[in-house]
Amino acid sequence: MSVTLEASQTAEVANHEISLEEENWQFDDFTDGSLEASADNYWTSIASNNCSIVDADLSLQENTTIAQLMQNTTKDQELDKMLLVFSTLCCEIKFLKKLAANKFYPMLLFYGEDQATDNADENQGEVFEKITAFLPQIIELSQFIDRCQVVYRNMMCQLAALYSKKQKHPLSSVSLTCLMEHVALLLGIMLRLDEIILFNQILREHWGKYKFMVKSIEGEIFDQNILVNCISQNIEDSGTLFLNNKVLKDHFQTAVHVMLVEAENALSKNGEFAARSSLVSLVLLFCLHYHLFRELDVKMNKRLWDIMKKTAAINLIGPVVWYAPEFVLTSVPPSGKSVDKKVLAAIDNTRQSGLKDAPAMIQKQLHYATVAVAQWQINFESGMLGKRKTLSEKSVLDTLKSKMRLCYAGLNLARSISCLVKIILPIYIDSGQQMSSKVALQIMRLIEIIKMIHLTITSSSYAVNKHLPLMMQNLQGFMLRQLQVVFRKFPKNKELKGDIAHGVAALKHVALIVAGPVNPNRLLCCNLMLEYALQKLRSQLRDEEISGLFDNMGQLHKVMTFSESVNEACDCVFLNWGKACIPVYLSNMLTCKLQPAGPNILYSPSNSGIPLIFAALKDIVFAMDNCGPQADSLKFSFETEILDYVEKYLMTPLRLEIETDLRYATHVHLNVKDSNPVKQAVVSNDLKPLVNLRPFRFMSGYINIGEQISSHLTQMFYNLTTITPQDWQAYTAMKFCALERYGDAIQILDGKLPQQTLEQGLDVLEIMRNIHVFVGHYYYNLNNQVFVEQATANNRHVNTINIRHIANSMRTHGTGIMNTTVNYSFQYLTKQFRIFSQFLYDEHIKGKLIKEIRFFREKKDQLDQMYPYERAEKLNKSIRRLGLTKDNLSYLDEFRKLISQIGNAMGFVRMIRSGGLNTCSHAIEFVPDLDDIVSFEEQVKAERLSSETEEAARIFDTCLENLNKNFAEGTDYFRLFVSVFSPEFRKAKEQMLKKNKTGALFTDDGFAMGVSFILALLDQNGDYDSLHWFDSIAAKLKSEMEDTVSRQKSLNSNNREDQKQLQVTLTHVPVTCLMFN
Repeated sequence: MSVTLEASQTAEVANHEISLEEENWQFDDFTDGSLEASADNYWTSIASNNCSIVDADLSLQENTTIAQLMQNTTKDQELDKMLLVFSTLCCEIKFLKKLAANKFYPMLLFYGEDQATDNADENQGEVFEKITAFLPQIIELSQFIDRCQVVYRNMMCQLAALYSKKQKHPLSSVSLTCLMEHVALLLGIMLRLDEIILFNQILREHWGKYKFMVKSIEGEIFDQNILVNCISQNIEDSGTLFLNNKVLKDHFQTAVHVMLVEAENALSKNGEFAARSSLVSLVLLFCLHYHLFRELDVKMNKRLWDIMKKTAAINLIGPVVWYAPEFVLTSVPPSGKSVDKKVLAAIDNTRQSGLKDAPAMIQKQLHYATVAVAQWQINFESGMLGKRKTLSEKSVLDTLKSKMRLCYAGLNLARSISCLVKIILPIYIDSGQQMSSKVALQIMRLIEIIKMIHLTITSSSYAVNKHLPLMMQNLQGFMLRQLQVVFRKFPKNKELKGDIAHGVAALKHVALIVAGPVNPNRLLCCNLMLEYALQKLRSQLRDEEISGLFDNMGQLHKVMTFSESVNEACDCVFLNWGKACIPVYLSNMLTCKLQPAGPNILYSPSNSGIPLIFAALKDIVFAMDNCGPQADSLKFSFETEILDYVEKYLMTPLRLEIETDLRYATHVHLNVKDSNPVKQAVVSNDLKPLVNLRPFRFMSGYINIGEQISSHLTQMFYNLTTITPQDWQAYTAMKFCALERYGDAIQILDGKLPQQTLEQGLDVLEIMRNIHVFVGHYYYNLNNQVFVEQATANNRHVNTINIRHIANSMRTHGTGIMNTTVNYSFQYLTKQFRIFSQFLYDEHIKGKLIKEIRFFREKKDQLDQMYPYERAEKLNKSIRRLGLTKDNLSYLDEFRKLISQIGNAMGFVRMIRSGGLNTCSHAIEFVPDLDDIVSFEEQVKAERLSSETEEAARIFDTCLENLNKNFAEGTDYFRLFVSVFSPEFRKAKEQMLKKNKTGALFTDDGFAMGVSFILALLDQNGDYDSLHWFDSIAAKLKSEMEDTVSRQKSLNSNNREDQKQLQVTLTHVPVTCLMFN
């Protein structure tokens, strides 16, 4: 044995050194980046995958059964059978605990969750349908409870038979505490089932209605008496007595005492949260002791109440909180009588003040967790992933232990944080008291930190899962070395008898089991035999040796169950019953009133905890998968609810904030001030990390914030541009601003909408057919050759017609429309000139004009050859006295409009000619040389091609010739019109009057063009120039200016009315002069 153990230990140390040296080059690429970079690589796995990378099963599988492991343990067949029985029962209890946690707890917890909020008022038919569909699960639960009761009855009977005075066994004198702990585990299953059913009010209500309908159904499951029924089984039928079994009572007291010591040590060293994990088993075993023996140990009772005074509330599972003092008072009535009333009052005050102290506890824990987790992450990165040099044997083991300490430090942090949240959140739910938004946010931040620990360990899963087996090998070797030291105290040549012989034989069997693969069954058997052997050999061994072996066994169990412990500590299924915190959390992502805890680079790789929260929500989905037929309905309802929260509290406000931010940024030149400038200054900086968050999976789809924002902006820009085309430039600017401020995550698609004015514009044929309407509603700009629609109060935009639009129409209809359009214009001008002649030949107008001609000819020398402005104004007033139209216009105003319409018609003809030249220029731009155009007809004849080809070439030559001619010469329609109309108009020598139209216009060159055209028709340019009309107006304006200045000098400064009138005149006269010039 000695040689074998030494060789095993030496080989194990050598393996450690080889493994760690291999780790150096295997981690080279992995450790190039920081923890943030490595965490980013696993980000999608945490938020998207349905399984955890940490969940590595380190327990080796083997075909060896428990019976084979326990064979020939002590060379005493009866003792071996007893150890085999208890090992099998303990394994069965472990299996029942795992089955309950994976199947029955979620099934009962989530019943009715899919209708708890959406369909609270169910009719009776829906209730019966739902509970009927749940009946198969209830039957399975009933069978499971029966199985637990059978195991409990078997275990208690075996214990009573073992510790009976009538029968003496080598095992009777040994206090097997592990057996009592497993009994407490079994009772804990019953307790949790009772508390879950008590918590799920919907399940109890549905069962009550169904039970009322079916009278014969027994309701033992839903009466919350599962634990009581299990303890109260009639075990006396088997002939086993408990009340008078002093040996069994002493062993129970010993087990309770051991558990009390462990709880007190955990309370003093690690705080109240660590003590809660073992308090359930302690309380259940204490109550079972009283139930079996009807005796109360006052000292143990006082110690238990001292512990419960600090840890009154315990989270059993999910949202279920169990109050140990209440349970003890109910199960052990004398317990409260032997305790000081001050202790009971203190416990009651602690429960009542729990909610008052909760905000302070949460805030304190958040501050501590932020700093502690940040420091742990730094140490974890450098310790687990750092490169190591070749080390000595001792250094290798020290390095391995230090890395495992880092792993356990993260696990303990997650446990402490999770324990607080699992207590505070269910207490709020149980009390019905509303939680403040600050507390809700802090709880969500703690959940982020829990998942951040999980992410950190997961991102280093390769290193963690590599070192855990090495650590188990080290612990196995160390335990074998400890056993080797123990064996040296019992030489082989010395004959051993009695308890010592049994103890040594058991230790040898422990050594054989430890040397094999580590799995739960082996550890369970080892623990049972080790406890038996060390109690038999207690007189032969030192306390340090005994505690060292037990500690080493505990360390083996911790390493083997590390991944399971991490998943359990970081499991956030309780968040399902705290979903009210999620809207507050999502809303806070925009308001940023509560800053993220800790440095951002360590707190969250993406500067946002949303994926961490959704990783926590995935834990709820995993639990729902174990809910049987109702799983699909539960998951669908849950997914719908969460996505509604995201849309309502995150995406909708986020879209509004980004849209507002882009509008302010685009219109910054308008000096628009936000009502909250501090907020506006940080919006883009705060939202950019959120918008650039990488897509992460949630249940059946992905959540891509950047894509949703891009889709919204694309749709918004498209819709608003179609409604208000004139704002296209503003939305284009917002698009580029979004790319600049929020990065590549914003990908706004091009709406393919036409920008500026439509290219086609109004069709020439439509204008031609309605030329009388066109010339009356459009103003002509002579310089730019553009027609602008007359603005009205109802129009938000105006149409324009320019040369490009005319050219587009000609490309559509052909250049032949030019002559047709000119013919229509000629006919229109003929009608207008008829009205023009009628006005001039009117007796009233004609007489006044002749009078003014005679006056000017007689006085022109005295007037310095300038027709006076005052006479023109007097003539205008005299014509106005002849009558007004409905629009309050005089005959002279109507005559001015007539001339403007004539000028607009001529401008339209001019634009037609320019459009024709533009069309010809574009059509002929590919002809190499306009001065030397090759004849295609001659080329075809030379090649002796077909007659059809020759005919086509001839037509093509004709087209080129026409285009070249039109482009080079064009048609001067102005001269054509003058030559047509001038012979008739020059017969009548009448003077023209004009009056400027009141009102603001963009342009109105039609009147000037009409006057020029008519003067050319009447050959009156020389006579018009002789009036020196513009010189007369200039003299008038100069006179008014000088008169105004002189009045200003002589005006009394105290007369405010005169000052105001003079100020208006001083403003009006210079503007008039400027416009005239």
